Amino acid sequence: AEERKQWYQRRVRGPTQEPRYGQMNQNADVNVAANALGKISLLDNQPEQTVTESDFMKTAAAGHRGVRDNLEARLRNLQYVRTVWSKGDLKQALEVAISLDDQGITVDILQVIQSRPAIWDLHICTIVLPALRTLFHSKHENHLFVACSTLKHIIKSFGQL
Repeated sequence: AEERKQWYQRRVRGPTQEPRYGQMNQNADVNVAANALGKISLLDNQPEQTVTESDFMKTAAAGHRGVRDNLEARLRNLQYVRTVWSKGDLKQALEVAISLDDQGITVDILQVIQSRPAIWDLHICTIVLPALRTLFHSKHENHLFVACSTLKHIIKSFGQL
């Protein structure tokens, strides 16, 4: 078992040297994977510690709880927008989506309506344009891309008016 552990550490870690500036420390990833396998030293210069499977699962679950909560909230909001839209009122659904103040929801809805050019009219443009302004200030590249492509679609379709 000890030989297997040493072989695994040599194989995954490679030569032991300090990472240069800008490089990731691969020991952190190796240690997480190694700890999942059982009793292995967390770092080369520290004494050996035991990490149980339940401790590992608790730590992993705690890190993902926030992401899960955000995704559940987004799902609830999207279901609400879908309910309004299924009643046949796209304009009201857009207003609801934008009023939720969740850029992810707005981007999701814009991606759907961009794929259906027949449903666009000037009223939809007046609803969407203020939301695009906030999307242009987003830190997420996908939000910026969707905002630009939506604005391009609006200019292409209604620019001559």
